[in-house]
Amino acid sequence: MPTQIWFNFCFSTGMHPSLRHRPEDFIDLDETRFQRRFAWVIACLLTVLMTAFADSSSAETDFEQEIHRQASAWLDRQVNAVGGKPKTPIGPADFAPIDPRVRPSTCHTLMEFDRPFPNQPSQIRARCAAPQWTIFLVNQAKDATVVQKSSPTRATASPAISTQKVLVAKANIPANQPLDPALFEIKEVALTGPLKTYFTTAEGLEFSKVIKAIPAGKPLRAADLRSAVLIKRGQPVVLAMERVPGLNISIKMTALEDGRFGEQIKLRNMESGKTTTGLVSGWAQVSMR
Repeated sequence: MPTQIWFNFCFSTGMHPSLRHRPEDFIDLDETRFQRRFAWVIACLLTVLMTAFADSSSAETDFEQEIHRQASAWLDRQVNAVGGKPKTPIGPADFAPIDPRVRPSTCHTLMEFDRPFPNQPSQIRARCAAPQWTIFLVNQAKDATVVQKSSPTRATASPAISTQKVLVAKANIPANQPLDPALFEIKEVALTGPLKTYFTTAEGLEFSKVIKAIPAGKPLRAADLRSAVLIKRGQPVVLAMERVPGLNISIKMTALEDGRFGEQIKLRNMESGKTTTGLVSGWAQVSMR
C-alpha cells in the first residue's frame, strides 16, 4: 500500500473524531481504551515508516536494474559492432550489486559505458551527464573475459611489405658493440615497417652502440640502438678550444661526469684544478666554442 494511503488510513481509523475537536474528551476515555487506541496509532506510524523505506528501496532497486539493463545492452553492441565473435557463447551479464555507499541518483540522460582498463574487461565504467556521476560495474559472468573482437579482414591481413635501400649489417654484430660505419652496407631489402624506423646512411652511427646482437644481413633499426657513453667520469679527456678562427688550443682535462654525444659535462683542469664545462664531441673529446 502506498505511503500516503497508509498515512490517511491510520489517522482516519485510529483517531476518534472527538479527539480531534474536543481535547477534554481525552480525559473521559478509560485507561484500557486509551492504551489500545494509542498502540494502534503507534503501529500505524511504524507501518507508514516501513512502507516509505520500502518504497525508497524499491525505487533504488529499479534504478540499479535500469543501469544493469543499459550496461548489458552496451555489451551486446560491443560484441556485434565489428563482426566480433566470442570464443564461447555469451550468456547474460551478471553484475555485482552496487555498493549502497556510492549508490547514484537517478540519471535523466542516456548513460555512457566503456572499459577504461584493457586488462580488466569485467570492469565497466558507467557515466551520467545529468546529474554528473561515475560508478564502476563488475560483470561476474564466467565468460565476461573471453569475448574476443576480431574482424575477418584484419585477421587475414598481413603486414605491409616494401623494398627499399637501407643500412644492413655486413657481419654479426654483438650486443653493446660501439658502431663503426664500416660494419654496414647499403642494400635493397624487404621492410616490414615504416621506412623512418630504418637507416639509409651510416652518418652519426659512430657515437651509438647496439643493445642487442644484429645478425649479418639484417637491416639496422632505430630500436636496435642507443647513444653510447663517449666519456666516463674520471676519464682524461682533451678539451679543444677555438679562441681565434683557425687557431685551436687543446688542454688536458678530467671528466667529472659521464657524457654522450652533444651533452654538456663538467671538467677539471689537471694543472690548475679549476672547473669548466664543455660539449662532448667524440670519444674522450670535448669542445668549447
